[in-house]
Amino acid sequence: IHEPLGFDFQVARVNAPWVRSDLTSGNRLLLIGGRLIPGEAIQVTLSLVRLGEGGGPTRISLSAYADASMSQETARRINFLQGFRLPGAAMANNLQLWSERVVEHWMGVQLDSVSPLLPCHTNTLARFEIFVKVTRFILEGDAIIFTNSVPFGMAPWEPSTEAGYEPEMVMCLGNHGGVAENGTRLCSGDLQPVNVTSLSVIRNSVGIGIGVQLVLGSMRPEFVLSQESLLQVSGALQLEGDLGSRDLAMEANRDYRLRLWLRASPAPTLWTIRTEDVRGFLSNTNDGLLPGMLAVPEMS
Repeated sequence: IHEPLGFDFQVARVNAPWVRSDLTSGNRLLLIGGRLIPGEAIQVTLSLVRLGEGGGPTRISLSAYADASMSQETARRINFLQGFRLPGAAMANNLQLWSERVVEHWMGVQLDSVSPLLPCHTNTLARFEIFVKVTRFILEGDAIIFTNSVPFGMAPWEPSTEAGYEPEMVMCLGNHGGVAENGTRLCSGDLQPVNVTSLSVIRNSVGIGIGVQLVLGSMRPEFVLSQESLLQVSGALQLEGDLGSRDLAMEANRDYRLRLWLRASPAPTLWTIRTEDVRGFLSNTNDGLLPGMLAVPEMS
């Protein structure tokens, strides 16, 4: 596999009767022991493969040989571009869960030296804050989606879209600059709102909100940190001609902060962060493996 870079088949396992040859090295996989019959499809299943970096469409070359010394080539397919798309990684850190009173304290609206020391209560509005970074850029018209899952039979954490409590996503115009007194991250540059063109609530099978979907518009050129990002977008649009001409919406490998107001429940949560392109294809994901913060019932 030529692209994305970083694929490694060194310890890969394959279904019988195929066997991984000792000549396998890095992104070059050599299989022996199976049979290839003209006109018949075969299925090869691999595991323990180290996936490539960054994500995106794959470029693959295939060759078949009639002998173990690979001197008699019988078939080839060079630079095959219609294979699978590798999702990038969505990485999250610095989770915060603050009650409305704690938010007011840190904003200077209503100072309260005790509330910031206490956990958030269930069944009350709370602000969930998270810093997100993706390894695969996002284009205008693509979506970023945040959802939570809870154990069966427990109530999910329901997001709010009421006036004054809408989700807010901003970009840092510089790299991570340390941690503030309240525990949240600092950005070395100003904060700028991400261009969100539409917002919708994601609901579960019984109609309860479990997350939000933000459809993104184009990023202003002066907010782009790296010229390399624009070159990557240009290259991707040429490679996948059906994407049309679209601008960058989220740059890869930079910090974005999401603030989401929600009604916390006693349930422990796992948060899924994913991005999808305009065709619905997955472009980044954290595989739903992010544990959320916990809230506690209020004593009466």
